Amino acid sequence: MAIFEQNTAAMSGKLSYSFVLLLCSAYALVSFAQPSATPMKTGDIAESELSVKWNKCDFEGMVSAAYWNPKHQLLLVETIDEMTKKGNPISGSLWGQRVTDGKKLWRVEFEQSVDSYQIYDDHLLIEGEKLTEWCDILTSEPLWLSKTRLLHVDPSKNYAVGFNKIAAGKTGQRASALSLDDGKPIWKTGVPYGEEYHEVQIYGDSVMFVLAPNGLHRVGFTEGDTWHYKLKTSKGDGVAVGVAVGMGFAFGLLGAAFISATDFMVKGNLQSNMVVKGGFIYVADKKHIVKLGPTGEAVWKQDLPKEMASQSIVNLHKGVVTVVNTSLAYDNYGNPKRSGTPMIAAFDEYDGAQRFLKPVECGDEAILDVLMEGNTCRLLTGTAVIRYNMSNGLWAYERKLPVEYVNRQASFASDDLFDFSDNRFFPVNSHPRFSHMVRLDDGQFLMLDEDDELIDRVSENQSCTKLDSFNNYHLLAGGEVIYLADGDLQLITTLPKGFNAFFTEHGFMVVAEDGVYDIRWEENPSLLAN
Repeated sequence: MAIFEQNTAAMSGKLSYSFVLLLCSAYALVSFAQPSATPMKTGDIAESELSVKWNKCDFEGMVSAAYWNPKHQLLLVETIDEMTKKGNPISGSLWGQRVTDGKKLWRVEFEQSVDSYQIYDDHLLIEGEKLTEWCDILTSEPLWLSKTRLLHVDPSKNYAVGFNKIAAGKTGQRASALSLDDGKPIWKTGVPYGEEYHEVQIYGDSVMFVLAPNGLHRVGFTEGDTWHYKLKTSKGDGVAVGVAVGMGFAFGLLGAAFISATDFMVKGNLQSNMVVKGGFIYVADKKHIVKLGPTGEAVWKQDLPKEMASQSIVNLHKGVVTVVNTSLAYDNYGNPKRSGTPMIAAFDEYDGAQRFLKPVECGDEAILDVLMEGNTCRLLTGTAVIRYNMSNGLWAYERKLPVEYVNRQASFASDDLFDFSDNRFFPVNSHPRFSHMVRLDDGQFLMLDEDDELIDRVSENQSCTKLDSFNNYHLLAGGEVIYLADGDLQLITTLPKGFNAFFTEHGFMVVAEDGVYDIRWEENPSLLAN
């Protein structure tokens, strides 16, 4: 196995041609509308004949992720060593390689499933299925092991706080703070009816709120002072229910927190997200929405109708607490279906007085996604966008999407997308009428304005996203093709094929299944824009 292989290659070709070859598909033959207005900022797509020199870091197995530790110039690479016939990983490794001389410092082969890695200056935290390991990052040697799942780590104060790992079916566990020196408990406290957590919010640097399937927990970092509030989340019929929370916003401690577009497949779990403001917590379960005070007491509580048969989305804006329940469920094959009646409701932030509670006017369709912006609530079905004013509950309109079939997995999409369908890069959100985007089942993106009218279509094979930016340079990706562009989105060159890329202090790295490409400015002065 080559440890540090030197490669030089000339990467050239038209950008649009690269995408056609890579992402040729049935809808590559469809004619798409061109932008109807000149974008605010564009970059010409031009041929690039620049040579790119790189150091390729090879690893046994298939590379699945890479991480960078700037203090020690250390590249951490996760590989899949063995897979089942169905393509599921059986075993894997984590490698530590010093990029200054290409020396592999260590390799850890995992006998347990790894949930996540967290990188600190001198340490590596490995969250496994059964154990947490706090390791020396230069040697990979575990300094201590724990059964605590750490949710908050503060190296400056030398402690970490979390919950003990529990076996399936257990309903109680323990919260504790551990010393980072030896992993020994600083304090412990019991936590009733708290299985795995769903959401964590840190309040300042002293308190965290943890939302679990059957309860809400407040944990103080210093003394372990806690309180708990039980949520009613049982579902009698056992149907897997959940809500597809797309690119919306939950307003909490840090302002607008972005919610990724993930379908929460939840069985027997009907609690909402939580919103935290000034030490008060707003959360909904199967039967109620409640405002909890700083000591866990219910400031007010309001009943919710039984028709709200799925997970709710809670939002807080200018004194109004709103609840959106999509009644979205899934069958045994993961297909969306209706479960109950979609509902919207609003309550006064201070006394809980109900302002309105009404069913959503969406016919027999399921609500696939929700976008909350201030008092505006957009509900996405398979064929339309429905808009409500959440300050008074009034229906604004239903805008039909320009589609020929019912979408089953449509969602609101991130606006961090670049279109080059007219042979010029431009960020879609720079369009003067742009408001938001919808992604369809076939990969198309619909650019919509404030009134949910269509501005343009962007095909999957004529778009890319921004991976990273540094010093007026951008790394853009579409499919497996990665590009380097300058601050004006002028294409500089195409890069080795990969699935991710990120900047370092000396250049940038491209992560591919067959290895990691280390590309440095000092070896590629022609890449530096004038």
